Amino acid sequence: MPRFHDKTRWKKRSRMILSRDNYLDMVALRFFGIRQEADMVHHIYPVEDYPEFAYAEWNLISTSRKTHNRLHYADGSLTPLGQTLLDSVTPGQTWRKQ
Repeated sequence: MPRFHDKTRWKKRSRMILSRDNYLDMVALRFFGIRQEADMVHHIYPVEDYPEFAYAEWNLISTSRKTHNRLHYADGSLTPLGQTLLDSVTPGQTWRKQ
């Protein structure tokens, strides 16, 4: 069985999320006021713990690789920044400002 991120459905969804976010690192913009290019998509609620949210738009946010590495430790667990992001999002509700 292929890894989750190798699946065609994920590739299509991540391209859609990057496009939605104008290829901007939304975490860097939201937390640090820094505009930088995004090249990947982060699961706010980790897919390993919340597989039911794997493709939910509200659970996906565009990041740069550098920012993504600030959200997870090497073992995949959330850093304090990753936990802060998770705590700021209610399942089923958008993290985007209305």
